[in-house]
Amino acid sequence: MEILNLAYNNLSLTSITSLMDMQRLKILDLTGNGLTQLPSEMHRFLNLEEIVLTDNNLGHKSKETGCASLLKSLG
Repeated sequence: MEILNLAYNNLSLTSITSLMDMQRLKILDLTGNGLTQLPSEMHRFLNLEEIVLTDNNLGHKSKETGCASLLKSLG
């Protein structure tokens, strides 16, 4: 599977982490899941080219959930 749409499913960080074994995944839509952060292991999505994070709560300014943490996860 290369495209996975999980929009509006109220996913947890554990749920997202469990998807990391999907080695062929290129596009992941996590729209509207109320996420405040992403797993620090995002680098394990080896072939991921696009991630859609619209309508989540990723802009909080706390140290654990702020933009710096988000960018580090995606880096």
